[in-house]
Amino acid sequence: MLQKIIIERKKLGLTWDNLAEGLPIAGNSLRTAFKRGKVDQVYLNHVKDVIENYKNAQGNAQEVLSKVEESFILEGLADDVIKNHIKMLHTERYNNWFEVQCQKRVIAILKE
Repeated sequence: MLQKIIIERKKLGLTWDNLAEGLPIAGNSLRTAFKRGKVDQVYLNHVKDVIENYKNAQGNAQEVLSKVEESFILEGLADDVIKNHIKMLHTERYNNWFEVQCQKRVIAILKE
């Protein structure tokens, strides 16, 4: 449950200070409690409520989350491709795709 809240906070772009508003502790203390897994039920309920209120204020919560989730997924995939580019060139499918993309770029540059 704590991990889910941490992920949702990141997806929505909320800071720990935003989540700690109305609580007697600061954002850094709340972050530390979540990292340690020692969160009082009162704080947990407050954070859940803040996240739900934020989602509802954004309109269609599913649409907001899906756009954010998509960007996180794409960033992760891009990092994986960059890290494994040399290894992936050994696969025929990726190698062919990469060659085509390079040729398209060369043609575009030559047209300019």
